[in-house]
Amino acid sequence: TRELNREAFKMVLVAYLIGGLVAVPITLIIIATVTVFGQWAGAAYALVGSEIAALVAFGVGHAIGRDVVSRIAGSRVSRLSRKLSERGVLTIMTLRIVPVAPFTVINIIAGISEIRLRDFAIGSFIGMMPGVMAISLLADRIIASLRSPSVTSILVLVAVFALIVTSLAGLRYWIKRIRNNDNA
Repeated sequence: TRELNREAFKMVLVAYLIGGLVAVPITLIIIATVTVFGQWAGAAYALVGSEIAALVAFGVGHAIGRDVVSRIAGSRVSRLSRKLSERGVLTIMTLRIVPVAPFTVINIIAGISEIRLRDFAIGSFIGMMPGVMAISLLADRIIASLRSPSVTSILVLVAVFALIVTSLAGLRYWIKRIRNNDNA
């Protein structure tokens, strides 16, 4: 079974790499991972796969350069690129928690920005953790409710959903406060 787990993990990483480069929504890949591997293993695989996909797309952005990406994506790239380099880790964490652009786009633009790879990697990992855990928990509860529909499973699903929405609202509020304090 250990060899099977290694092979499965390799396949998951390949799926994240391909999905991350062709702009498959990362949320869908995370849900698929949790569906196949369960809540905890799926969340761990999703976090590692997402991080590796982010780093590879960052490298692609760095390799193709600012001029090429700007020609393709337009003037908003320069603005976002400047923001990324200003506050490194915090900006990437914020973009992971409150996504303003698709996963792949953020990664490539970060690659052409002045942000250091280390700051990008740390910010991505920390920022993706709450989302991956929330998606993992929600997907797991949806699957449980579909497999064994009952009043209890539906109530737990609703409670989990409410907890996630409340937590995300709290995170957004916290990030907004940090930004406002930084701008003051």
